[in-house]
Amino acid sequence: MFAFIQKRGVSVIANDLKKRAVIEHKGSLYKIVKLQSSHGAMRSGFIQAELRDVIKGTKLNERFRSTEKVEQVSLSQREFQYLYKEGKSLFLMNRSTYEQIEVDSSLLECEPEYLVDGSDVIVELYNDTPLSLTPKKGTLVCEVVATGEFRADTVARGTKHVQLSNGRTISAPAFINAGDKIEVRIEDETYVQRV
Repeated sequence: MFAFIQKRGVSVIANDLKKRAVIEHKGSLYKIVKLQSSHGAMRSGFIQAELRDVIKGTKLNERFRSTEKVEQVSLSQREFQYLYKEGKSLFLMNRSTYEQIEVDSSLLECEPEYLVDGSDVIVELYNDTPLSLTPKKGTLVCEVVATGEFRADTVARGTKHVQLSNGRTISAPAFINAGDKIEVRIEDETYVQRV
């Protein structure tokens, strides 16, 4: 079909970059952590990006012209089942082939307490090398173990801190009590609803 298939990825203009995309820059692979767009009065705009090296974990702040070409890397995604954690390693299993892999816990894109044994996770790979790991479902149902003092707040309609069964503490509405089951958005650890 096509004789010119690129192995690495595609060139995109910096203005089209998205958070969590992986780019090749200065000979390394970087994941975009934050993006901020700015436009000057008499000149074209620029994109300020906070990048994290996917191998070393170091951070880099870089400025791109909004029309500058950037090499965005194509990643493959595979679904695995989370088995257990041992030290700094997470053990996962491919449900179709029963192949087990070990990945470093630093690749996890959320707090480790939100991984439940047997839950599905998505692993992003570049040339069969894992780059990141995220829970397949963006929310998790947890039981409230303890509640804190009610805090009146006109903006948030009254919230209090609640401790979840996984040990994490989040803010939730005042009507949540110990023993209630609530849904928590994993990405930013916020209350979604009572279940």
